[in-house]
Amino acid sequence: MKKLFAVLVLALLVMSAVPVFAQETEVSADSETSVENSDETKVESETEVRTETTSEETKEETEVKDGERRTRLREEMKDGAGERLNLEIRERVRDISAKDFEAIRAHHEAKLRIALERCSENSECKVDLEKRLALVARLSDKDAERLKRHLDSSEEVREEIESLKKHRELKEFDEEGKARHLAAARLREAKAKHERLEKEFDEAKERIKDARDRLRDASDEEKVEHGKEYLSHVLDAVEDHLNKILAKLDESEHLTEEQVAEIKADVNVRLKAAADLRVRAEAATTRDELKDLASEAKDLVKDVKEHTKKASGRILTHRFGGIIVQSKHLAEKLEKTLARMAEHGLDTSKAEPLVDEFHSLIDSAQKNFEDALAKFKADETEAARESMEKAKNDLKEARNTLREITKEIKAQGRDAAESLEEETEEDEIEVEIEDGIAKVEVEVGDIEMEFELETTNEDDIIAEIVARTGLSEERVRGIVEFEFEDESEEESEEDEE
Repeated sequence: MKKLFAVLVLALLVMSAVPVFAQETEVSADSETSVENSDETKVESETEVRTETTSEETKEETEVKDGERRTRLREEMKDGAGERLNLEIRERVRDISAKDFEAIRAHHEAKLRIALERCSENSECKVDLEKRLALVARLSDKDAERLKRHLDSSEEVREEIESLKKHRELKEFDEEGKARHLAAARLREAKAKHERLEKEFDEAKERIKDARDRLRDASDEEKVEHGKEYLSHVLDAVEDHLNKILAKLDESEHLTEEQVAEIKADVNVRLKAAADLRVRAEAATTRDELKDLASEAKDLVKDVKEHTKKASGRILTHRFGGIIVQSKHLAEKLEKTLARMAEHGLDTSKAEPLVDEFHSLIDSAQKNFEDALAKFKADETEAARESMEKAKNDLKEARNTLREITKEIKAQGRDAAESLEEETEEDEIEVEIEDGIAKVEVEVGDIEMEFELETTNEDDIIAEIVARTGLSEERVRGIVEFEFEDESEEESEEDEE
């Protein structure tokens, strides 16, 4: 608390004589942690107060006056003056002119010095920040103006990220775009269960076809026996399908525990209905009884189909929500990368419009995401899926734009490439399965590739990724994400048949 009082007193000395400089976001992945306004003011004040001391006021006199102000401020702090001062500092931050090059340099230097204080002696962090301080000292007016532009943009994105923390549907997602974090062992177990149920579901469909043929060829005396067999296999497929949804929920990190529980409750209602039908089917003794049960089974399949559309749509929509939040954080990192490039005196003019386009696409994806959720809640499933498809297309375009940004930044040389890697380095393997085709996108370190496979078997797809990339199977399984397009709808239609 004493340190905070001292910091705020120094801030008071500065505010009447010099500009208070803008607050920047995190300086780097290792060293640039979030900084409180009080720490920011401390560094600025310690740097600037010396320049404001007049020739008539000795250092000793200044310290005496500081002590008097510090005592007075202790009393003011009791009434919340410190908070009001912090607010005033934040407001004046925005008043720095893009042409006030000295103020821009001083602000950035202050921020770097704050980060430098947090570095241990002889660390890479300290070496890196000392190099950056030297770059800022030599920054041209043109590069200072460019730096200010990216600092402003970074601050705007940070405010958007803060607003997402209050967003009803997006506040649960963290920087990684996850609403919950699952243990690796739990994820592996859920994925293995989903794969097992996929095979069981396929086997159940084959048994249905065989049982249908036997029922068609059966004599009147055999109709009841074969009818019960056929109905049993249909219920097997329904249960396998519903259990697949449960397994998918267990491996989803884009839904909260409450959302997962809600969808599971709806699935379990339908599982119970299938189990009750099975008990009555096994007890049936006449063709009329079986006909009634078959009609109920048909209604159940129809209900499962509608529910699955909503459930799968909700799972996928929330996955997009996670990507939107993750992309907002990435946008902030891109702005920080461009700011780093400006420090080095590198040209950012070609990357800037691409970053603006990236921002626009993510904003559009968020709007379509919100539309999809509203329509799902209003039971407008088809309209919701259309909005979801628009959000998906926005995110795909944003991903392509990100590749262009990456290429443009790397084209500026090693310093730019290193800045990009420090801010945005992420490994991704995505597999989109549609109409029996697996579209694979790999971005791991320096490995970037896209290819298609004529298989939907996850083990086969993973084996091919391992063979093409040289990555270990464990590494691939830890990164890969599978997305099944309209899987549930197709399966439900087959069930209904």
